[in-house]
Amino acid sequence: MGDRADKASERGQGVQDVQHSAHDGPRRPDRRAGVLVRRIAGEDLNSPVLPHISRGVGHCCHPDPMGIEEEEAWDLDMVLGQTVALLDRRGDREAFQLLLDITNLEFEQVEGWGGAGLQVVLLAESHIVSLFTEDMYERIKEPLLEVARRRGFQNAHHLVIREALPEIGPDWRDQFAQRATARPSNQARRERAAPTVLTEDGLALASQEERIVYLALKDIQAGIPEDKTIAIAPLPGVRLRAGHTWTPDITVFGNGRVMIFEVDGPHHRNTRRYADDRNRDLQWQRCGVPVVRLPVEDLADQKQLTERLKEELRRHLWPR
Repeated sequence: MGDRADKASERGQGVQDVQHSAHDGPRRPDRRAGVLVRRIAGEDLNSPVLPHISRGVGHCCHPDPMGIEEEEAWDLDMVLGQTVALLDRRGDREAFQLLLDITNLEFEQVEGWGGAGLQVVLLAESHIVSLFTEDMYERIKEPLLEVARRRGFQNAHHLVIREALPEIGPDWRDQFAQRATARPSNQARRERAAPTVLTEDGLALASQEERIVYLALKDIQAGIPEDKTIAIAPLPGVRLRAGHTWTPDITVFGNGRVMIFEVDGPHHRNTRRYADDRNRDLQWQRCGVPVVRLPVEDLADQKQLTERLKEELRRHLWPR
């Protein structure tokens, strides 16, 4: 037991001794000292595991207060975020676009490489895993490990790509029994697999904030003349040319045109997510589809929200 504590202390001290320059980017106060990552072999059940970075839809607009676990997750998120920024700066757009669709990032402790080392594990959906060709793997591996080491994970020596496990609830048997007899749908493909699903008019929605926008658009739709009506499509599954399958929050059709409304919670302001959003907007712009982002703080006043939505609909669907 004493040896284990000594090793944890040495690992924590090593993290604290890392040289950090202004060019390495922002950092939270380092609280990883003494925290062990999961072992591949001989897992120590008494040791805590570094938390995953969750990008699940539906949790975006209700962040918990920043605690120790969230600060550790923030460190992991910065490893991925600064890798994306580094690849962008080096001009490898294809590589950084692929990283934007990573679901989670983990570190695992593995025996080897002349002693104990860390391997970085990227978790992604199956259709994203298939995009990691040997060439793409090598283009991402070097900058990702470089960033990981400079952010305090000095023993990171290897990169692994794995398929992320789906989230399920306690009623998974009933849920999948219904899906087995239901017609296939690309609408809200992730949200419908979640333990609970928020719905309106038989359509799934990712959050209460998106429901507010959807209902406001419904009210506008009801007041528009039949020859100038709009169609509202929440969470459609769409494949873009880059090979990504994305789900915009709410897509609106009218006058032979289309536009997208994205509802942004506070998490959209961090470095990595901001870059992710800008890239997605660029992909849509290349398709000739404008994207309007609505901060959740602007949804509280129903009247102002309705006027903002009307203004955006006129600008993008009925331009003068």
